[in-house]
Amino acid sequence: MAEEPSEGLTHTCPLPPPKLFSVEVRGPHDAQGSTVELPCEVLSEGRPPLSSAGVGAVLTHGLGSRAPHERTHRTDSYVTEVLAPGALTAGVPAVWYTARGHGTSTGWEASASAGGLSMFTWDALSSDMLQLATATSFPRFIACGNSMGSATSLWAAARAPERVAGVVMVRAPTAWDTRMERRGKLLRNAARAAEAFPDRPAARLVLEGAALADLPPEGDPEGLYAAVACPVLLLSIEGDAAHPTSTARRLRELLPRATLHVAPDADAAKAQWPAIVADFIRDVAAAERRGAGGA
Repeated sequence: MAEEPSEGLTHTCPLPPPKLFSVEVRGPHDAQGSTVELPCEVLSEGRPPLSSAGVGAVLTHGLGSRAPHERTHRTDSYVTEVLAPGALTAGVPAVWYTARGHGTSTGWEASASAGGLSMFTWDALSSDMLQLATATSFPRFIACGNSMGSATSLWAAARAPERVAGVVMVRAPTAWDTRMERRGKLLRNAARAAEAFPDRPAARLVLEGAALADLPPEGDPEGLYAAVACPVLLLSIEGDAAHPTSTARRLRELLPRATLHVAPDADAAKAQWPAIVADFIRDVAAAERRGAGGA
């Protein structure tokens, strides 16, 4: 449960050109018979090829807190400048995707309009991540995300610890007590989105649903934190009000195998974190190979 300063070399890694495909998922709050299509890409086939991969990495993004339709896995700078370069450098099979309610994801609108706002909570989004990992041939995977995506990743590990080999949480969001203030801001953003995007009424629904999200209670009545037996990498930035270091520090205490790195500012984070992420993913993948009897 160590806290370490963010020290590392600046690293850049070219991203592959866009080549989208859709993955169908169905969440606990979707109407019967409906499916949701999530835009997804292969970030790296790694070694072995993706179709025969064991452990891989699954990456997703943060909330589009003002315009959800404009946020994708390729428009989140902490995905494109931290998580994706880290996964590419680690050399593991990896996919990255756009979450429901964002970008060009489809199939969720009717269920959300019918009152299914809870589909945008982090717990519900973790079901999408787990299904996407299955669809892309990852029986076990390293769950990686920024902000909303980081909380999605933690919930995936808590709900299916047998599936998740490691978690990378970039800028864990507000939670518990600090979530109340954030909830009010998101609801105000939802009202503004309804005015700003009259041709996109679903934008308001995404933000209203996101306002319902939270991490498991600190008291852990369901034993969800204790269930996360895999290593967890927490990356936080001093002074980031929407992603307070208090959340990351408390998670370090609650999770059995968590390590925390704190950067002084965003520039330092983006310079240093890709190498830290790459080392973490490599270490988890190596441990998985050893556990499976590999070289």
